[in-house]
Amino acid sequence: MAGLPDPLELYKQGKWTWETFFNLGKQLTQDINGDGKIDQYAYATWAVVQPFLYTNDVQVVKYVGGRPIFAMDDPKAYRAFQAIYEMDAKYKMRPADWWNDPQGRFQKGITCMDYWGPWELSGMRNALGKKLGIVPFPKGPDSKKKSADMADDGAWAIASSSSDPELSALYLLWMLTPTDKEKEIIVKSQIERVGGKEIYDLLLDAATRAQIDPISGIPGFWDLINQIDVANPAKSIKALKPKFQAAIEAILEGLK
Repeated sequence: MAGLPDPLELYKQGKWTWETFFNLGKQLTQDINGDGKIDQYAYATWAVVQPFLYTNDVQVVKYVGGRPIFAMDDPKAYRAFQAIYEMDAKYKMRPADWWNDPQGRFQKGITCMDYWGPWELSGMRNALGKKLGIVPFPKGPDSKKKSADMADDGAWAIASSSSDPELSALYLLWMLTPTDKEKEIIVKSQIERVGGKEIYDLLLDAATRAQIDPISGIPGFWDLINQIDVANPAKSIKALKPKFQAAIEAILEGLK
């Protein structure tokens, strides 16, 4: 409706970057009814931090000699948090209460772009039909990849107290390995949800470069992330670095 380029086409051309995202965002953030207040916003999501971190190739934790070390004290991370600051303070792309039903606002057209997991796709597709477009998150200035994004992780485990671990393993393999017919049904469903085979293939390709998000898996990390001053991320991260590392050490201590 705004006559702006399609982000998916920009992505295919290698032009879907933070800079482009902000340029479009400035134009999409508008006072539609002329009452002096913004009533159409460019973007909102609950996943505020991770998309900017992982599309700028930030390592939250790295391994040195097999030992996990806090790695976010890095210019790439500073720029990710700075981008969040500019999104709000400079461009005002998100509502002040951005956490208030971002999916519902997106479906109503109050916000123009949303970012969330595939479990939201069916609801969005039902609400928006062919109006729904899908594209990977824009790439940060420090990323050398075609795309990089956050991957969610999940795991099944067998308890050490299991009386028959081999049988448990066989059960997991049986339960989690789809038959050829089941694979066919799953793929067909996914293609319909994302909007076609071309987008399905594009998203599968992007998924090969996604990073597993460790933040939620380390107790205390979110509290510390929320203490980072996005207006001065370098100073803030450096000050919090010992606490981040202490949270990692607490896990290692619990594994002994």
